[in-house]
Amino acid sequence: MRSLAFAAVVVVVAGCGAPEETCDAPPPQLLGAGCDFKITMAVADDGVYWVNPCDSSVRHATSPEAGVTVALRDPSLNPLELGNLLVTPTDFYVGQTLGLTRYPRAGGGGPSKVLDAHLYPTSVVLVNGEAVWLSADQISAQPVNGGPQRTLVTGLGNSAELLADPAGERVYWLDIGTNSTYRTGFASLTGGTVLGMDTKTTPQLLAVDDTFLYWSAFARLERTPKTLTAGKESLGQPWKSSIRGLTVTSDAIFVLVDAYDLQQFGFGGPPKVYPSAIHRLALDGTPQAIVACGVPDAYDGTLQEHGGNLYWLSGRGVWTAPVR
Repeated sequence: MRSLAFAAVVVVVAGCGAPEETCDAPPPQLLGAGCDFKITMAVADDGVYWVNPCDSSVRHATSPEAGVTVALRDPSLNPLELGNLLVTPTDFYVGQTLGLTRYPRAGGGGPSKVLDAHLYPTSVVLVNGEAVWLSADQISAQPVNGGPQRTLVTGLGNSAELLADPAGERVYWLDIGTNSTYRTGFASLTGGTVLGMDTKTTPQLLAVDDTFLYWSAFARLERTPKTLTAGKESLGQPWKSSIRGLTVTSDAIFVLVDAYDLQQFGFGGPPKVYPSAIHRLALDGTPQAIVACGVPDAYDGTLQEHGGNLYWLSGRGVWTAPVR
């Protein structure tokens, strides 16, 4: 069998009552190579951008066929401290361990610090002219053009992700708290409302559309109305391995599922591996297609869609596959 990363794969699982699983989708395409440091990526209206820590640059591709250009280069970008990359029509925002720096996209000035060095933001989003970030046990906000900081949420435990609502009125968060409490919630940016919900399972990745808030819980996909005023529901059957990527468009859900070895679960015999793959689901959770198989070493939470193509990160760089 050829490498899972570069060949269509058919896997037959024996000895455990599982059906034959076929992955005949094309392999993904490596759009931009990485290096020994983790890279960070953002999808904007005009394509996909990523920070290449090998040469402290921001790279850009409008599509897989258009080639890669250098949008920004700054030797002061420390590859050991890179965090979020955010892109607006006028600016790049590069998160580092000691804050968030803004770079004008069309020239006309050098970099400027948006968040102070002592804030240590772990996840940052831009909403209506404000930078909103996770830091320690709270969520805070500050206008990017200057202004007072304000605290939106306090008392969080081990918060892992922050997500902006498409309507621009809320930010959603997930939190693995103390005493095995697992929560997701939102904070209103206009009225100060904070609402949380106990997910009962460990939330890992978040996605939101006009109606629902989605999250992964290891091999399960769950959702609730994004007002958090109703219970949760599970979509489809659990996958055979953990979910590493999740994104939702106007007409589909895309789930990146890790590779799976049956020997981990005591079935014995030679290793039987289900290939890592990206699955397309209808919005009600009905499986529709496998978009790509043999997805290599995907970083959690980096799967995004733009212009009919999916993009995600691995240790080798930026990958892409058509939505199909």
